[in-house]
Amino acid sequence: AAESTALSDESVKVALSSAAGKVKDALSSAAGRVKDALSSAAGRVKDALSSVAGRVKDALSSAAGRVKDALSSTAGKENDALSSVAGRVKDALSSAAGRVKEALSSAAGKVKE
Repeated sequence: AAESTALSDESVKVALSSAAGKVKDALSSAAGRVKDALSSAAGRVKDALSSVAGRVKDALSSAAGRVKDALSSTAGKENDALSSVAGRVKDALSSAAGRVKEALSSAAGKVKE
């Protein structure tokens, strides 16, 4: 009877060990799939933010160019002061566009992490 009990105890240990291994494998596999899904989503968010940053920069640069052109045409050759203002406005808008792009790219990088 003692030998029978020892065998059944050993059988239980083997079965529990096998079940634990299967649970570990299943959890590991699920964790891998979750990680892959999150990485993929982070990549898509980063791409979207980078795209938005590019469009914002392009729009601000375009607006800056139009402002400069409008001020330059109004100023004429005889009014260098307005042309200078137009240049500064364009530079300021271009600088702002660059900062917006950098901020969005940075945010996209943090999302990916």
